[in-house]
Amino acid sequence: MKILCVGLLVIGGATACLGQGHAAEQPFTVTISIENSTVKADSAVTIDINLKNTSTQQTLTLNGGFDASTPELDMGNQFEVRDDRGQPTPGRERDSRTPLEMTPLFHTLRPGESFTEHEDISRLYDLRRPGRYVIRVSRVIPKELGKGSVKSNSITLTVTR
Repeated sequence: MKILCVGLLVIGGATACLGQGHAAEQPFTVTISIENSTVKADSAVTIDINLKNTSTQQTLTLNGGFDASTPELDMGNQFEVRDDRGQPTPGRERDSRTPLEMTPLFHTLRPGESFTEHEDISRLYDLRRPGRYVIRVSRVIPKELGKGSVKSNSITLTVTR
């Protein structure tokens, strides 16, 4: 009986180790940070988004773009902003009189290189109501490198009166 139990533990451990070895590595990371995690209502909220090529062999080109009306916002970033109840935060209304003119934007990173961009997300989301907001960013993995998206860490923003 002891031999059977030890044998099952060894086989189970080997299976667990084999399963871990097949996990696909993401070609880049997205890390976000904020200088001031507490701001007054109606203040600009700028977050830093660091993109790092974690592959060892490939030069990575991350596609994005920006609209002429908001040139400081890279449209390759997908934002998730939730309030303290976990509900999505409403987006700000865009002035429909301003045409949406996309300009391509590319970040080319060699293995190990990183790039940091600064995004004013208060131009996209209504962060005027006091409370806590959890912010996360993701970017789509380029087709030639795989499927899915890479998600950042989460940061918490507190908005006061």
